[in-house]
Amino acid sequence: MARLIEYQRAERSFGLGNKPETDEEGQGDHFTTRLAKLMPAEAVTVWIAATNAIKIIQEKNEGIGPHVNTLSWILFAVVLVATPIYHYRVNGKGGFNQALACAFAFTVWVFSLGTPFNTLPWYGPELASLALPLATFLLPCIIGPAIRP
Repeated sequence: MARLIEYQRAERSFGLGNKPETDEEGQGDHFTTRLAKLMPAEAVTVWIAATNAIKIIQEKNEGIGPHVNTLSWILFAVVLVATPIYHYRVNGKGGFNQALACAFAFTVWVFSLGTPFNTLPWYGPELASLALPLATFLLPCIIGPAIRP
């Protein structure tokens, strides 16, 4: 399964004999396929591995304690910037909006996992528990038109 979301295209030839660009069935991706393609699995994997490494370093070195939050925010910024670049390169042309959507989805995933957002005064686990399912439900609807089977 290619990672680029396929959209349903209207069939217009304008009398020139040109066929519109579509997939094999002539339709784009359905909601569940779009949902799977918008999951920033690679970025979330990097994030979980890196935050676990930070926790291990923190346990071994007591003196790094005050710098863990700063290190977590820097790591978040680096992975956030790298996520759309990675997805755009993997998907090729036409995937820019999807790449930005994946960056947004990554932010929501990190928000729901807690670190580093749990250092902010307004952060709460109840808000985080609502953010992920809401974003997961709405993002595939926003990124493209609905496809009817």
